[in-house]
Amino acid sequence: MFLKVADEFSKPPYSRKLSIPTENSRPNLTQNGAISFTAVFDDKAEKLGQLAEAAAATFDVQMQKDLELLTIRHYNAAAIERLMGGKTLVLEQKTTTTIQAVCLQSSTF
Repeated sequence: MFLKVADEFSKPPYSRKLSIPTENSRPNLTQNGAISFTAVFDDKAEKLGQLAEAAAATFDVQMQKDLELLTIRHYNAAAIERLMGGKTLVLEQKTTTTIQAVCLQSSTF
């Protein structure tokens, strides 16, 4: 979504020059709300810094580091508890077959 908005700003009548790293900058998870957009990216400091800086020209950008993305296919309660038990949940998305959870990274790695 951000890259689409950025593309629109690069065309008339705006014609802004934007340096947005599009290579290897695809989010692993996104969530849209009425007034918010959340995206989870791999931690590549240089690319994330450029992307955040470009987005901050138009949006209020907040970054949170030290997170981990867990994806569990064909989940059940036992699998969720085993993999997520005791972790602080930041964001969760569920379908009938897959759960994705963003948690604060544990210090036991």
